[in-house]
Amino acid sequence: RWVLEGPEPVVLVVHAAALLAVLDHEGGGSQARSSAEVLDRLLQHEARYWAHSAAAQGLGLDMAVLRRAVAVGCLVGAGSEAAAAGLMACIPDLIDSGERRGKVARWLHDLYPENRSRDTGPGEWIGPLRPDLVAEHLVVSELSGHQDLIPRLFAGLEEDRAARALTVLARAALTQPAALGLLQEALTTHAEQLTVPAMSVAVETNPAVGELLSEALNARPVSAQALERIAAAAPYPSFALAPVAATVLAQLVGQTTEAGPRASRLVLLSNRLSELGRREEALAAIEEA
Repeated sequence: RWVLEGPEPVVLVVHAAALLAVLDHEGGGSQARSSAEVLDRLLQHEARYWAHSAAAQGLGLDMAVLRRAVAVGCLVGAGSEAAAAGLMACIPDLIDSGERRGKVARWLHDLYPENRSRDTGPGEWIGPLRPDLVAEHLVVSELSGHQDLIPRLFAGLEEDRAARALTVLARAALTQPAALGLLQEALTTHAEQLTVPAMSVAVETNPAVGELLSEALNARPVSAQALERIAAAAPYPSFALAPVAATVLAQLVGQTTEAGPRASRLVLLSNRLSELGRREEALAAIEEA
């Protein structure tokens, strides 16, 4: 009999730990003692599958590059072969060879076949690594050591694709604090592009994304047009997005000189500050309005 150390593990981790106990007993290995170790061990078994299939396709890549390619595929995904090959260009080891990027994209497609749904139409060209908890652990462990990949991975992503990637990180951040650093890097680097999709992630997945968004919007200047779009998209009331809305409205107030529009924005700002419990600031805003 043995017990997993650390925070109370989810049922999936308990089941995985039981399976690993059998596999490791047969192989003479020691028992995993924490949730992170269980997931690491599962990925070690999965990595044998990656290595075997990559060798069969003659990729000639070491395990570090294979892990990174799978992690990037899990995070961003791709709707077509061309998109998958383009995504692989974010990995430095693959940037110089279009032919190799294409081979890696096809390898990922064969590794995890596409998932199509009658309800949602065409699915991902790269299928998911299951269960989600294992995929999230891989993404965070790989990208935490290569955080310079984050700006490249999120650059120019369409809104739905960005929302998918942010959701993976936001879900991971519920159990892995390191994912918050990855989210912060993405949002700070691409605040104007990512704020609107990140707002839905804050509401639906992890309210901590709202605070990170507010910090990102304060860290770098954002165009007035983007601020207008963000303010219009922010639901009211919203606990998760009140910091974002207050930050955006304060910036818009600062940029507005005409009395009527400025007063309207001050009223909205006062409401958001009240949501956050910042009563004195809310009163000052409404008095100025």
